Amino acid sequence: MAPRWIPSPRQLFLLLAVYFALQVVLRVTFSTSIDLDESEAVVLTQKLSLGYGSDPPLYMWIQKAFFSLFGTSVLGLSLLKNLLLLSTYLLTFGTARLVTRNPAAAVAAALSVF
Repeated sequence: MAPRWIPSPRQLFLLLAVYFALQVVLRVTFSTSIDLDESEAVVLTQKLSLGYGSDPPLYMWIQKAFFSLFGTSVLGLSLLKNLLLLSTYLLTFGTARLVTRNPAAAVAAALSVF
């Protein structure tokens, strides 16, 4: 039995989803400027390519798809970034659960990424 202070898998998912949704809302609300890496993404996604400098193309292709859905904006940039971060936490949880077969250990592994 897990200690009471460790969230259940469902609670963990909800906490992470709310956290990353809040990150998107705060970024779109309070910051309309983009940083150097984001400006590079805005410029490079104007044309599909097999590579972008020394970087492989997958991230830019996904970013281009987000820009086509949400417009070339801070929203498109922030939404993709935070969805990928949320996916990292959830995949860490899933992997730890497979390895340990213990939901409490999987929650601890996912939270350790913080």
